[in-house]
Amino acid sequence: MWNVGGWPTKLPYCNFKYSTLIKKQYDIIYLCETWLRKDQTVSLPGYSWFGQNRLRISQRAIRGSGGVGILVKSSLLQDYNASTLDSQMEGILWLKLTDKLTSQNLCLCVCYLPPSSSSRGDCAEEFLDCLGSQITLYRNLGTICICGDFNSRCGNLQDINLVCDTDIPPRKILDVEQNLHGKQFIDLLRSLELCTLNGRGKDNYTYISRLGCSVVDYCVVEIDEFNKFS
Repeated sequence: MWNVGGWPTKLPYCNFKYSTLIKKQYDIIYLCETWLRKDQTVSLPGYSWFGQNRLRISQRAIRGSGGVGILVKSSLLQDYNASTLDSQMEGILWLKLTDKLTSQNLCLCVCYLPPSSSSRGDCAEEFLDCLGSQITLYRNLGTICICGDFNSRCGNLQDINLVCDTDIPPRKILDVEQNLHGKQFIDLLRSLELCTLNGRGKDNYTYISRLGCSVVDYCVVEIDEFNKFS
């Protein structure tokens, strides 16, 4: 059972509570909108950082923007080899963890899809097409787990077939709003037989902010692998 945590935050400009993450003892932590520049990294005691910083930033910008990364508990790296699998698409980073004894792979992906109202918000179709192609390719390597901020309001759209996928509990819906990103996101999940952990755990969502439940940050796994994650 893998224990994963998402932490969407603008790292250099917030009161980032490291103690909260350390206390939770997540195996893997996904970070979105890191706002790091160039070769900047994130340091968290007991974890190793793998990141992708946005390269195309306006010359007038006073800070970084976008950016994604994954923190892996250092103790795991005693048993697993870690390597970057794919970082070609801005806002999508794949990391492969390979068991040193069995050679089995866990393929991790962190994503940040800008909101449709932003200057980069018209890239959703290209972004999700690229992500779909990567999922199709890398799911053959081993178990996959995708987390990120998709700026997708899915409302009551279903990510599974309620008739066929009876082993997956129905998603508890706390947000009834929908947007175009959300519809495209659900289409991707259904076409590739994926589902979200969101709305299916005891806390209903995998990420809880001080402002309430997050409705655009998702953890996505294959339907057949649902029970491997918490």
